[in-house]
Amino acid sequence: MKDTLLPVPGDRESRINSYMDRHERYVRETKESESEILFIGDSLIEHLVQTDIWDQFSQMHALNFGISGDKTQNVLWRIKNGELDFEDNKPKAVILLIGTNNTESTEDIVDGIIEIIKEIQIKLPNSYILVMSLFPKGQYPCPERSKIASINSLLAGKLYFPKLVDLDPTIDQSKDKIFSSLVRFVDLDPGFVQSDGRINHHDMYDYLHLTKRGYERAFSPLIHILQNLIYEQI
Repeated sequence: MKDTLLPVPGDRESRINSYMDRHERYVRETKESESEILFIGDSLIEHLVQTDIWDQFSQMHALNFGISGDKTQNVLWRIKNGELDFEDNKPKAVILLIGTNNTESTEDIVDGIIEIIKEIQIKLPNSYILVMSLFPKGQYPCPERSKIASINSLLAGKLYFPKLVDLDPTIDQSKDKIFSSLVRFVDLDPGFVQSDGRINHHDMYDYLHLTKRGYERAFSPLIHILQNLIYEQI
């Protein structure tokens, strides 16, 4: 089995205890919280709670299940081990951002993300799933940035609306694709890469993690998207 598909908890020895504590807290929150929105992913999700824009998501009854350093296989393990086992108050939308820490091939990373989506569909069949594109990284153009672009392109091509499939019989309805009106690929990159090919440190302080300004630029549009999905049912 591909590493990206093999559910395992976070494997950094220095943080394994805190990792399990965090996981267990998230599992408890599924039993205690009345949430409408759930964010799940790696440090880019975890650090969102430290920004001003999180206050707006909190007003929408949002939970944050981010853990720094997580890869697709770690999020898959967390989901399979209780983090989405809501009882009565199930979230109306799940926002997924994962993959930037994976080092496997583009295809394997995308397969890992697709597997997570399928697992979310099993746990929360009536919830919207917003699959966020990976943000570019690196101060200057680099192979990692090119790989991220390939991941985003391949992932977007695997998410289809049923109506589109009905209209286009040439679309390959293979098992590695997702066909659902509840799953949306969302590109929130506001243009972090400048015209000269560089990323501004005011947006990403280490050219990977977002600053408060970077979070504001990237996540502000998501507020409107979620409001439309949850309250207006677009």
